[in-house]
Amino acid sequence: TVSFYGEDNLHCKTVTSICHDGADVWIGTDGAGVVCYRPSDSSFRKFPSTHLRKISSLCEFDHRHLIVSIYCEGVFLLDKKTGTLSRYDIWDEDTFRKEIESGSIITISPTPDGRFLVFARKTYILDPETRHCRQFTSESGISPTHLCFWKDSDAYARGGTGLHRLNLKDLKIYQ
Repeated sequence: TVSFYGEDNLHCKTVTSICHDGADVWIGTDGAGVVCYRPSDSSFRKFPSTHLRKISSLCEFDHRHLIVSIYCEGVFLLDKKTGTLSRYDIWDEDTFRKEIESGSIITISPTPDGRFLVFARKTYILDPETRHCRQFTSESGISPTHLCFWKDSDAYARGGTGLHRLNLKDLKIYQ
């Protein structure tokens, strides 16, 4: 067991997201940016490019990068070796402005088929090969905000007044 709240390790005690890439544990925080914990030698590595930023979510993008959502800034790729943070545009400028200015927290979750669910003011599916981000449709007009679990090929997410089923084939949200 490792304490992530040590005085020397994380300056901010709010962990917003965690992912494991098979070797390292990546930690997103509310104000201390991204921190990498390496279990093999119990070391922590901080990334100056993310320092003082509020990480909404992070997950593995590919073997070299994490896809990171930063509150009120957008979506970025973080190079795991160099710590370089680069903007990863998934929307046209108008949609980007609406999503960022809405104050919604953007969270990103991987799907079993290699795409990503993007929860923001609206809910989207992102194809990383094309950077095409398609919006889900919802009869109720409510978009869920956080992934809860997977069952078969459907995602279940919470938001608004309850649990929603996201059908990844027809891109519809069912309450």
